[in-house]
Order: sequence, then structure tokens, then C-alpha cells
Amino acid sequence: ETEHEYRAILRTTSRRVEGTPSRPVLGVLPLEPGSGARDGMLAAGCSRDLVNILGRLGDLLVIDWRATEGYGHGGVDLGRVGEELDARFVLRGAVRTEADRVRLSAHLVELPQLLVRWSGAYERTLEDILSMQIVLAADVAAALQVRLGEGEQARVWRMGTSSVHAWLLFVEGLHFVRGVTRESNFLGRERMRQAIALDPDYAPAWVYLGWTYVFDLRSGWSDDPQGSL
Repeated sequence: ETEHEYRAILRTTSRRVEGTPSRPVLGVLPLEPGSGARDGMLAAGCSRDLVNILGRLGDLLVIDWRATEGYGHGGVDLGRVGEELDARFVLRGAVRTEADRVRLSAHLVELPQLLVRWSGAYERTLEDILSMQIVLAADVAAALQVRLGEGEQARVWRMGTSSVHAWLLFVEGLHFVRGVTRESNFLGRERMRQAIALDPDYAPAWVYLGWTYVFDLRSGWSDDPQGSL
């Protein structure tokens, strides 16, 4: 199946998910990037991380990021988003960088009334971008009155890696992997290898490293198909 078909399946499936007042459905829309050279990659990486972090909350249903990324940025009809995804809440935001500073802003909208239930803005150095995402997610959880059970916080708020440099390499690698060319796939593989070298336990980097070999085989890019297996 193509990525487009997969997104369509996710959207159809998400309509079967019924939230409750105590366990609402949340859609995290792609964060809007600024004009900085890396803003697009950072926005995409933060968007996926927020879905993964919030998705671990037992009292919250979070829609898969591949079902929401197609809504893009700018003039998105939130009413239509809510209807198509059966979401009670939508999280929107933006990522801006200037020199070594990163500004992450977001607001939580309740549907269908389009009421802003919470908003926040955070500005730190690039080295603090992982902790900044955790703080944002914690504030969203508090706004939604999501309660964590005893001992659950450590599991919920953990990131895939504690190395910011490994995370940045992963985000850049993911950008290349999705370029769908032989060259971009190779560059993505190299970034994943570099991320793993910094953090050998970084599971998502291992997963997407494997996918680069799968794409090699599917697309006929590999000079050594047997080796790609």
C-alpha cells in the first residue's frame, strides 16, 4: 500500500474510535514551521514526538500522526478535521528557530465549538528541545485533566533518546528517508547510523535504518539485494 492509501485507512479507522468525557480523542496537527533552514524538520520531528508522548496517557486517545499530517498548515478547517477524525480536541502549534534558540508554541482547541481551552509558548536553546516537548505535553495533559497513576509518569514522559544530537540526526534522517529517491534514502540511512552511534539504544533509529533497506529492495536501488536482507 502507498503512504497515501495508508493515511486513508487510518482516517477511516479513527472514525470507529469513540471517546468519552473521561477519555477524549485528541488530534495533533502538524506544527507549522518557521522560515529557518531546519524549521521544517524540527516541526515534523516535534509533531511526531508529541503524538507519541501524549499517546501513552491512559486517559487520552490520540490519533496516529500519519492520519493528521495531511491536514498541513495555515487555513485548516478545524470543523472538518473534527468531523473526519471524530476528535473532540485538536492541538495546533508552531516551531521557530533563531540562532541557537527554539520557540515552540501551541494551543488546544475544543471541537466543534472551536474554543481555545489552553495555550502556551516555550523558548529555550536547541539543546533543551527534548525537555521542552515534555513540558508542553505535560501542560496539555493538565489542561485535559488527564491523571497519571502511581509510577506511570516515568514511562509516559520518557523520550526515545536523551541525546539531543542523536534526535536531531534522526529527524534529519527521517526527512531524507521520506524523500523517496535513491540518494535521499542513502542519506537517511547514514543519519540513522550516526544517531545509533551516539545512542545504541535509540529504537526508532534502528527501525528506520531497517526501513531504508526495505525501500532499497522495493525500489530496486540496491546493488546487493541479498545484502539488504
